[in-house]
Amino acid sequence: MTTIEKKLIKYNFSTGNDPKYIVVHDTGNPGKGADADAHYRYFNGGNRNASAHYFVDDHSIIQTVEDANASWHCGDGKGQYGITNYNSIGIEICINSDGDYNKAVQNAIELVKFLMKKHNIPLDKVVRHYDASRKNCPGTMSSNNWEKWNWFKSQLKEEAAPAAGLYRVRKSWDDAKSQVGAYKVLENAKAECDKNPGYSVFDEKGNKVYPLPFSAPEQPGETQPEQQLTLIMGKTEATVAQMVSYALKSNANPLLPNCTIEELAQVFIEEAEVEGVRADVAWAQALKETGYFKYGGIVLPEQNNYSGIGALNNNSKGEAAVFESPRIGARAQIQHLKAYASTEALKQPCVDPRFHLVKRGSAKYVEWLGYEDNPNGTGWAWPGKGYGYSIVGILKGILQEPKESKEATDTGNVPQWQKDAFKKLVEKKIINSPEFWEGRLGETITIGEVMGILANTL
Repeated sequence: MTTIEKKLIKYNFSTGNDPKYIVVHDTGNPGKGADADAHYRYFNGGNRNASAHYFVDDHSIIQTVEDANASWHCGDGKGQYGITNYNSIGIEICINSDGDYNKAVQNAIELVKFLMKKHNIPLDKVVRHYDASRKNCPGTMSSNNWEKWNWFKSQLKEEAAPAAGLYRVRKSWDDAKSQVGAYKVLENAKAECDKNPGYSVFDEKGNKVYPLPFSAPEQPGETQPEQQLTLIMGKTEATVAQMVSYALKSNANPLLPNCTIEELAQVFIEEAEVEGVRADVAWAQALKETGYFKYGGIVLPEQNNYSGIGALNNNSKGEAAVFESPRIGARAQIQHLKAYASTEALKQPCVDPRFHLVKRGSAKYVEWLGYEDNPNGTGWAWPGKGYGYSIVGILKGILQEPKESKEATDTGNVPQWQKDAFKKLVEKKIINSPEFWEGRLGETITIGEVMGILANTL
C-alpha cells in the first residue's frame, strides 16, 4: 500500500468523530495538476466549507484530517440516510487529467481496506457519497447503474484464493503459454504486470484481479469534443424549486440580507431569460463563489455580489463590486457571463463594471471559464484550473433535484404556540427562508440547523 502522508489542514473540520462508515467520493476536478497535494493546499488555504479525511491520487495518499475528527464531506445529506460527518471517514479520489486514474482507484482500494481493518468497519458500511446525500458522487463510477462502483466494492472482499494459491500474470486466463510469472503476494504480481503491457493478473479461479476491468473516465480537457461541453447561452433547464432545494441542502440559512433565496432564484431566472443566458449555470456559479451563500471570503453578503465581481486575489474583505439590489447584482453576473459566452449586444443597460475588460465570446462553454482550461488564453477565474468543471458538477446536482417543491408536511398536529413562534421568527428576520421551513414544522431538525437559526439572532 502507498504510504500515507499526514498533512493536516488548519481549517474545514470539526472535533469529534466515531467512524462507522467509509464514504468514497471523487474530486470532480479533472484539471491538470489537481492531485492530492493540490487539494491539500486548497483546503488548507482558508474557509472552504468542505474537506475530506484523505485525498488519493496515482502516486500518493494524503491525510488532511485526523480520523478522530470530522471532515466536512457528506453534510449535504443532513444525516437523513444515517451517514454524517461525525460517524464517517471521507476519501476523495483525484481525477486530474494528467494522472493515472486507474492507479488512483487502486490506491483508494488499498486505503479503504486499511481503514476497514483499523476501525473494524464492515463492507456494507463502505458507501458512496450518493448513499449519504443522493449526490451523484463518485461521478466517475456512476455510469451503467454504478457498474464501476460495484466492481470497486468487489475488490474489498476477502481474497477467495487459498493461502497456497498463486496470482498468475498472463495475457488472458486461457493463454497459459503467455504467463510471465506466478506469485503468492498480489502486490508482486501487480508489479510484474505493470512491466508487461497487455498483461493482467488472475487468481486461482481465473478471475481477473488487476488492472481495473474498466478504462479511466474520459477526462475533460483541451481535446474534449466541444459537443460534450456545457453552453452558457441557452434555455434554462432547472426550475426555481431545484435551484433553491440544492442550495439549501448545503446551507439551510443563506446569508441573504436583502431577499429570500426563493426571491433571488426567481430573479436569476428572469434576468437570465432577458439576455439568453442559462440561469441555472449562473446560479451554480453563484453557489460556488459564495460558498452556498455562506460567504466568508472577500465579498460581504450585503454587497449583493453573487459572483465575486471585482474581488481580486489580493483584495481585502469588502473590496469588491457593490450593487444596489439583489436584482442588479444578478444582472451584473449574467451580463459578465454573456460577455464571455457571446458577442451579441446586451439587451439592458450595462451594470457590470468589468464588462469592458472581457474578450467577447472567448468562453462560450462553462468548462472554459477557468483561465488554464480555456484554449483562447483567457477566463473568468485565474489561474482557474478546474473552475468551470466544478460549476458543471454543481449544475448536475441542481438538475437532480425534484422539479417541484415538496408538498408541505401536514402541520395540523403542530401546536398553535409553535406556529405563532414561527411567524414571529419570520417577522424578526431570524428565519429568512420561511418557504423552506414552514413545511417542516412537524419534522425534527439537526443540531446544525438549530445553530444556524440561532446564529441569525446574534
